[in-house]
Amino acid sequence: MFPFALVTLGVPAADEIKVLPGWNLPLPSKMFSGYVNTSEMMGIPCQVHYWFIESEGDATTDPTLLWTNGGPGASSMFGITVELGPLLLNEYSLSTDEYFKTGVPTLYRNDFSWSKLGSILMFDWAPPVGFSYCNNDPTGDGFSCGKWDDERMAKLSYAALSGWYDLFPERRNNKLFLTGESYAGIYVPKLAQQILLHNDPKVRPQLAGFAVGDGCLGTESGVCGSGNGPWWDVLFLYGHHQISTELFDELVSECGMDYLKYAKPEVDPIKCREALNRIDYEKGGYFGYALYDDCIYQEGLRRRRVPQMDCIRRCAHRDARATQLLLLRFGRRRPVLRLGEEPDAVLSPGGGHDRPQSPHLQWRLRPVDQLLRGCKLDVAHGLHPYADVAPMDAR
Repeated sequence: MFPFALVTLGVPAADEIKVLPGWNLPLPSKMFSGYVNTSEMMGIPCQVHYWFIESEGDATTDPTLLWTNGGPGASSMFGITVELGPLLLNEYSLSTDEYFKTGVPTLYRNDFSWSKLGSILMFDWAPPVGFSYCNNDPTGDGFSCGKWDDERMAKLSYAALSGWYDLFPERRNNKLFLTGESYAGIYVPKLAQQILLHNDPKVRPQLAGFAVGDGCLGTESGVCGSGNGPWWDVLFLYGHHQISTELFDELVSECGMDYLKYAKPEVDPIKCREALNRIDYEKGGYFGYALYDDCIYQEGLRRRRVPQMDCIRRCAHRDARATQLLLLRFGRRRPVLRLGEEPDAVLSPGGGHDRPQSPHLQWRLRPVDQLLRGCKLDVAHGLHPYADVAPMDAR
């Protein structure tokens, strides 16, 4: 009982989550959701929503993992409920019996939750993102908190974190890691900078490190922002076999690196434009959060399938070696789709057509014409183009 007392000491009891809609089992660990008042530091009435999920291990010693999505202006609840939290929403959340009875999406247990490693903390920022709000008006529109820039956001994020430690003072004994994706490439380093500048003994000692995935690192780096060329998109697509080596070489020679990186004049404007226009044809469509998925998403959850046989037939003649048109990997099983078969026939390792065996599993599938286009030269040189096609939860 003594460790439990340490965990709950000082926490706001009214903020504890007892149940979650869509989940009828005991919660994997204790959860809290409420508001941090940042009005004094921000100069206007400002309430920042937080969600705190205790570690499924030893919450008294495991680190605090602050997670933030990017945007700018994206709710971090997306990351918690779709990517890394203990209970996830996915396409099957909208097709269960309970969903049809209640209209409440079903939550699925995530065996790879970050809560296995530590306690997860997220904020909805900058207000009025998510449940956060300003001027005592939770119904305010997107402009109700004024204009935002990176410096004001950094000030707000530090105020929220510092205020959260006042609500959970016992967490000052746990290491703190700042993590995020996308525009968190700005949020996370700026928050770390604020922690170091304030040097508050109630916040600074906890900071142990930070990590950013797929980060926007600022305009000057060329990774995001305006005034830059298409280089990073081109490099990403080529590195993942979405465009051919032939097209990549043509882009470099006809456009030139000064254009691709910095949008300066092209070497040959006409040929450069022609090469750039072919990128869309070669890469096809894809979901930005899951490159190898074969689906088009609606509202981030529901998937609607698109016909693939036309593109399979169109591209089959392009490579005489293409007798095996699509390959998945599920453990040791390697079902193969051959010419003339329907793609849905291999979606389930158990042989069914409805869903994979694991309810939270989403297959990494690429349209076959993308596979053949992107890997044609590699196939010709004896390399295996399908080695990276795997279930998403095998990452």
